[in-house]
Amino acid sequence: MDRSTYSGRQAQKLDIAKKRVSDTGDHNLTDSETFYVGDLKIEVLSTPGHTDDNLCFVIYERLHSNTPLFVFTGDTLLADDVGRTDLLGTEETTSQSKKLYRSIFEGFYR
Repeated sequence: MDRSTYSGRQAQKLDIAKKRVSDTGDHNLTDSETFYVGDLKIEVLSTPGHTDDNLCFVIYERLHSNTPLFVFTGDTLLADDVGRTDLLGTEETTSQSKKLYRSIFEGFYR
């Protein structure tokens, strides 16, 4: 079972309704975009490398806080490792590895 199937089933179990961002459909998030969920401020970080469209989310405690609480890194950063960079084929691994390096050291530490 893949993650999208699993997460959909979990959402059904928890009775979580999918909500559309707007009446016209989905919204593509962009780097440095900020949005709010309740009292949390969430900043989008574009972190290509594992995949070209990989995103991370920086969570702030309050709407106007500049101190992050934590970051959802997805497959960009793992415990004692980073996401794979060979998903586009071995000929792209070096290029993807460079993107991932920049994402981590210029994205998270900016």
